[in-house]
Amino acid sequence: MTIKPIDVQTNIAHLHEIAKGEHGRSAAYIHGEHILEKNAEEEARRIRNKLEENKHAEKTLIMREERQKQKKDKGHQHEDADNNDNSEEKANLLKQTNIGLRIDVKR
Repeated sequence: MTIKPIDVQTNIAHLHEIAKGEHGRSAAYIHGEHILEKNAEEEARRIRNKLEENKHAEKTLIMREERQKQKKDKGHQHEDADNNDNSEEKANLLKQTNIGLRIDVKR
């Protein structure tokens, strides 16, 4: 298909309108890219904050578990000492009384 001089003359008048449209499309594309970049930065910032919060929460959980473990260990040490004293007292009590010598059977 060949281009005739009359076609060029009619299209030159429309060239300004076509340039405006193309400029608008390219500006919209650039604006869209800026928005996507901004959203990506915000998402990255949120992820970093969540990671920091998770690390902090993990540290506090570990510290709580360690404290509970230490309390249990201290409690077991005290219980062991108490149990030794109680077992001696129970043994003495069993020796002193006639517990278990008489059995009542009911039908």
